[in-house]
Amino acid sequence: MNRALTTALIIAAFAPLSLAVSTTAAAEGAPGGDVVMRQLWRTQKADTVETVQRVYGRVVRLKLPRPFVLADRQEQRGFFIAEYVPDGETVDNWTRMITVTGTRGGGAAHVTDAQLAAKFEPPACPAKIFRDLGPTKSFAGVTGRMVVIGCGAPDQAGAEHGVIGVYRDTADSWTVQYAERNHGKPPFSPEQAVARLDALAPAVIPLSPATGAAK
Repeated sequence: MNRALTTALIIAAFAPLSLAVSTTAAAEGAPGGDVVMRQLWRTQKADTVETVQRVYGRVVRLKLPRPFVLADRQEQRGFFIAEYVPDGETVDNWTRMITVTGTRGGGAAHVTDAQLAAKFEPPACPAKIFRDLGPTKSFAGVTGRMVVIGCGAPDQAGAEHGVIGVYRDTADSWTVQYAERNHGKPPFSPEQAVARLDALAPAVIPLSPATGAAK
């Protein structure tokens, strides 16, 4: 598949839950975000930089590791997605990918957090992996759950393994994912998955009503 297994699963899992409305997510940054990130990496020595996306009434914040840059950002019909890959790679040719999504109405679905997370189980594929690791860090009005997914043996061309943080409030839902492709290593253990998501330090926080900025 051309794009991350996680991306395909998010679209499949949340599209039926989203509201069929046209809206624009006010994502932080402007076109050319990849250029901005390259300049930032050239001018600073830090191994990570904080990045934020304003998505459906909340801010999704994470620590982007060097040398990831924004590869694509889209929003349509109540679904937002931003994809980051190491500089020099693309959304069609990547070894690692970090993805942020938001879905209008995803949090309002009449399912439990565990049932929502179960929607990320991959379809039938060789060496399929799905592990629900249970609740993860919560934020003001937002609950979280972590799942590990995979498709393909480590030495199989196109094999992908990833960890997804699934977050929701009473209206909408968001995800932060880290995925690897063709890394030739065993799938993430639960401890490795937790460590990879923790390294991104994802947060889904409310906006200040007065300023529209993150609280």
